Amino acid sequence: MLSDATRKTIRDLMARYPQARSALGPALEAAQQQIGYLPDEAMAEVAAMFDLEPMEVQAFVGFYHMLHQWPVGEFHVEVCTNVPCMLRGAGKCAEQLKEKLGLEFGQTTPDGMFTLGEMECLGSCGTAPMVSVTKKQSDWSRYYEELNTSERIDAMLDELKGLANVPADQLPSAGRVVPGVDEVARPYHHSHHPDTNTLLARIDQPDSHTLAGYEADGGYALARQILGKEGGKTPTEVLETVKAAGLRGRGGAGFPTGVKWGFLPAGSYPRYLVVNADESEPGTFKDRLIMEYDPHRLIEGIILACYATEASHAFIYIRGEYFFAAQRLEAAVVEARAKGY
Repeated sequence: MLSDATRKTIRDLMARYPQARSALGPALEAAQQQIGYLPDEAMAEVAAMFDLEPMEVQAFVGFYHMLHQWPVGEFHVEVCTNVPCMLRGAGKCAEQLKEKLGLEFGQTTPDGMFTLGEMECLGSCGTAPMVSVTKKQSDWSRYYEELNTSERIDAMLDELKGLANVPADQLPSAGRVVPGVDEVARPYHHSHHPDTNTLLARIDQPDSHTLAGYEADGGYALARQILGKEGGKTPTEVLETVKAAGLRGRGGAGFPTGVKWGFLPAGSYPRYLVVNADESEPGTFKDRLIMEYDPHRLIEGIILACYATEASHAFIYIRGEYFFAAQRLEAAVVEARAKGY
């Protein structure tokens, strides 16, 4: 059932991790992209490649709702029904979609065009109500936002119907759109805010997600300076600089970053840096914007953090619902690696 190309993709994914099992999620996504869903035979073949029991793979698939054990439509339309979206009209949006498509959640139209579902927080709380749409057997996805009128929902469905037979390489760009609006150039505009934006200062620039755009704004200069052969700093010096700066974690506790890094036992190796991009608390969607519109800033931070803590590998855990953010971040990693960063 799995094609030779899919098997090669899975083997390549397994080779990227110290423990091959860590690649199980991406491997199942690759299998689903080939077939459209994950029947028992496909899960059994993936299990054999990972030396797992089929039941273990089935349990994994059952936990993640973006993995499908049954066929879905050409377009999987999923409404965010978490609290912020509900407060901004997601219930009405869902009812209108059900009426227009003649479906309940979990059902597919007779022509196989649409499957309707619901999803947890998608990190678009400020532009709710919204839906995530993915196209079967492709990596194309879109956020349709501000679906607060029947006309916008109609415009979204009409656009999707027109894309049904479009080849993958001719599909419009993934990302976020407001139906009926010519272009949503950037996620948020700040000209009307008196505050100085620091962390998200670049996200309104058209090329903010590219390596060229980041380097033009001085990106990676600090990494080159600190890791440079001449005039660089030692990991200990970087650690002390972070402590002196008073930098704190962005979680609720706000724990001092340098102090946390200093807890690593001396001489204990290997060390891994784990970047938690799960961001599953409704209402907190700051990290999604960084990954989508300024991913190289995150990558440079990872480089510096790995250097300061003497970590040999970094792993980014990104939630499966963040399709667009994952694509942008993966592309940025490829760019940075090709440039030697």
